[in-house]
Amino acid sequence: MPAVAIGQVVGVAVLSLCAGPAATLAAQGEAPVETPKTGREVLVQRLRQLDLPYTDWPLLAFVREKIAADGAAAQPLIAVETEMARTSPDARYRVRLLGVQLAVEPDTAMRELQLVVTGRDEALAALAARVLGRCGAPPAKFEALVRDRLALESRSSVRGALVLAAGEAGVTALAPMLRLMLEKGAVPPAEVAWTWTALAQTADAEMASAARAWLSQQSPFLGTAVLLARRFRDPEAERPLVRMLEAGPPPPVAIWVVQSLGAVGGDAARRGLRAAIDADRKAHRDGDVVVGTSIDGRQLALLRLGDRDARAWVEGYVARSVTLLDAGVARVPELFGRWRVDGAAATLREWVRKGELPLLVRASAARGLCWLGEPYGIEAAADLLGEKVDALAPEVLEALRLLQWTLHDFVADPDRPDCRGLVPGDSKKAADIGKAWRLWLQQKGRVRWRIPAEDTENPWLWY
Repeated sequence: MPAVAIGQVVGVAVLSLCAGPAATLAAQGEAPVETPKTGREVLVQRLRQLDLPYTDWPLLAFVREKIAADGAAAQPLIAVETEMARTSPDARYRVRLLGVQLAVEPDTAMRELQLVVTGRDEALAALAARVLGRCGAPPAKFEALVRDRLALESRSSVRGALVLAAGEAGVTALAPMLRLMLEKGAVPPAEVAWTWTALAQTADAEMASAARAWLSQQSPFLGTAVLLARRFRDPEAERPLVRMLEAGPPPPVAIWVVQSLGAVGGDAARRGLRAAIDADRKAHRDGDVVVGTSIDGRQLALLRLGDRDARAWVEGYVARSVTLLDAGVARVPELFGRWRVDGAAATLREWVRKGELPLLVRASAARGLCWLGEPYGIEAAADLLGEKVDALAPEVLEALRLLQWTLHDFVADPDRPDCRGLVPGDSKKAADIGKAWRLWLQQKGRVRWRIPAEDTENPWLWY
């Protein structure tokens, strides 16, 4: 995965939003979400948005961005808020504030987060490690911390969080150490997949070239080799990957092989994937490579490779989500845009407008349009976020979060509406956020467009 910090603008362009429902907002008298009047109160409100029962990474990135823009002027405020958070009943809140503080007082925040990583609370230590990786810890100090803790740390979840954070932060200096750990068999079995992933993210092109020789079931770098073939789009990896598919590698490598074939494959990959699906059908059993709970990942790989039958199969699956929703199906529309499937724009527009589809499916379709650079994707996300929702079922809440994340991921203007934490039972807040975005888009007319960082939480969206 490319080493891109959360919130970093990878590519920026200006786009014009077509007129739509937002055009009637002024006449209806709708107003954006009210915020406190003073700059200090605005910053405090933003910081306290992070006091949530879960870690909202896009929200954390947004708050960091706002604090960083104020620079030294925000130092006293963030210092006071972080100190006050010591008394919070949820210690995760202070860890998130320390992630924000990294933007203006990196040495102080780094020192405090190191103490959390080495502290007794395992879950909190793992969170602190991920915060360091995602929130721009000083590279040299973070590298030293990872080296030190991997030598001393015995808690598997903390070790895993450290290596994943190193990968997310793109600390390339750690790649030789991770490689040596795998080569010597010094990585516990439960942590091998995490280490493979981190090495694939921190490796350079030279290591990627050497990785072709690692595409063997016996290689200690097997998972890294599969991921590097995908990251660097290595066409020479296609046939070894097909052979691995036929041999049936263990999880999670089996899924990674399928994903990599979808990214780098050609005719051999199509034949191999289709043969595997047909073999399962003849044996009267379901495919064993799935996303979520029920969608066959091999069909998604074929979709990415332009297979018409796979496209029809996937579109049919999405259509059936009207009556049967699972998380694997609901996020599939985004892939049409992320992978630039032929004619995806028309299909995604149809899904966005199809009211009988679950909101999470429509939200994913709006995000897919944004990957295509379609201005309607931004407009649709704002409209869907502002829709009236009677009940906040888990999948509805996930959809509302995805819609807000989409708006903040793809829109770079510093004056865009605030990102706000969404929790169960607060559907009015989501509607207010949607209204604020619609009015802002109407007034803005043209917005600055950006491509978001790689999504490390969704492996189908890597590379």
